[in-house]
Amino acid sequence: VDGNVYRVLSRIYGIDTPIDTTEGRKLFAALADELLDRKDPGGYNQALMEFGALYCVPRSPQCGRCIFADRCMALATHRVEELPVKQGKTVVKPRYFNYFYVRQGGDTWIRRREGRDIWRNLYELPLIETDEEQGLDDLQRSGIWAELFHDAGQVSVSSQVYSCKHVLSHRIIHARFYMVETEFAPDMTGYMKIPVERLGDYAVSRLTESFLEKLSMNYPSLF
Repeated sequence: VDGNVYRVLSRIYGIDTPIDTTEGRKLFAALADELLDRKDPGGYNQALMEFGALYCVPRSPQCGRCIFADRCMALATHRVEELPVKQGKTVVKPRYFNYFYVRQGGDTWIRRREGRDIWRNLYELPLIETDEEQGLDDLQRSGIWAELFHDAGQVSVSSQVYSCKHVLSHRIIHARFYMVETEFAPDMTGYMKIPVERLGDYAVSRLTESFLEKLSMNYPSLF
């Protein structure tokens, strides 16, 4: 099976079995054979390889123009950048995400993730990523904190309301979420202010979704 075919099939069907294992090779070979156009196998194989080379590329694939977008499991579960999985080359790296659910009146702040990082094009709360686990005091002394809240007046931060370890195929996200109330509306570069009730209109990662679900259960008055 060609590398482009591995990528296309793993994303469309949401398969995270490593493609460089015996199990993975057998699985993909069987799936490719099942899907094969018996009347024109050469044309089918060529089309599938070219689709992977032109559209379903390793980085920044053209999901918006993809004819399989409405049935792609990787796109539906926000795992496009994670698939296919290669066991031999996968280095699991810990990352430390400190999120802040900022409230001022009835508004909150979010931004869209860009670049080639995980969860590209999904929205997230204000974030301070650190190289190692840090407490709230350390976060509040950081330059990023100053950039986020320099014009917010009095800032009240609750103790963390949610923490978890979120495991991806090549990342382990150690996440902490805090609630923040500000006196004035902060002018956060790169973030946009939205009414709290519109949070559900924006696609977020499963990690952020889990936090919002927990928040709505424990603090229904905030929504």
